[in-house]
Amino acid sequence: SIEVLPADFEHTYHISVYVKNPPGGSEVPDAGPYGRGLLASYARGHCERTYPDDAGKLIRRGAEIIFQAHYVANGTPGVDRPRVAFQFHDAPVSNHVVTRGVANAAFVIPPHEAAFEIRASYTFEAPARILALRPQLRARGARFQFLAHDPSGGSTTLLDVFPYWFRWQVEYVLQTPVEVTPGTVIECLATMDNSHENVWNPDPHGEVRPGLAASDEIMIGWIEYIPSPN
Repeated sequence: SIEVLPADFEHTYHISVYVKNPPGGSEVPDAGPYGRGLLASYARGHCERTYPDDAGKLIRRGAEIIFQAHYVANGTPGVDRPRVAFQFHDAPVSNHVVTRGVANAAFVIPPHEAAFEIRASYTFEAPARILALRPQLRARGARFQFLAHDPSGGSTTLLDVFPYWFRWQVEYVLQTPVEVTPGTVIECLATMDNSHENVWNPDPHGEVRPGLAASDEIMIGWIEYIPSPN
């Protein structure tokens, strides 16, 4: 199990905890540019993450644990000391869990657009077992869908979060893990509301692009899976 928590809940938007393992030992599956080294995250709505008995994330002896925190100012001072808790397996496990971010960082949302779609996708090159899914958007996020397109041409909706609320970012652990075959495409489809009808919208009159500020937007679909499960 892994759990990340802040001390200052009022100013904390999210916290991500990464591991930088020393070289050597068993090879860790690559998780792409967004998920590489990611152990766990905190955002409002998150709970601790517990993995199956035969699966986990690798932390080698001598590893460096890195915290990345995003805070939101509200006019009052605050002091934070984030923390992370681990529950370790008693023996090595046979399956390494990967957390991959499927992102689109090249969109422009027009002013006053109430239903602007943003897409991103990832193609599995090997068999995998999907354990959990998590959408990540900001104030203009209205809906987020995870769709699986298999090589035979069939499509399945894995998760449809509507309405989406950016102040409560939940990781959805699948009751029954989904087995995918090589060539399966996971499509992430976000619907953004940049209109004045969106009460959380800081400015419906301007174009919106990806960025780090809370007034910018983000579009990431997080997939937690076991590649080539044993």
